[in-house]
Amino acid sequence: MAASPISAFLIGPIAQFGLISYMNTDAGRERFGWLLGDGEARGIALVFLLAGPIMLITVTLAFPLGPYRRLSGAYDDGAGATAPL
Repeated sequence: MAASPISAFLIGPIAQFGLISYMNTDAGRERFGWLLGDGEARGIALVFLLAGPIMLITVTLAFPLGPYRRLSGAYDDGAGATAPL
């Protein structure tokens, strides 16, 4: 929930005015066209291409942290329990 405002107010404008605009230039098409194609969505494809490794690094760094281990442990403790009907 905390990431929603960050993505809306920070990542959105970066994507709209930076990455998507870059992919509409000749330099962007030349550099990433072989990977992302020539369609209308190549700018947002670049956003996802860059966001994937960032998220992977973030998740990998979160694994050893205490809050993640506590949350994971809470799910493990409740894994066998069923909700009453």
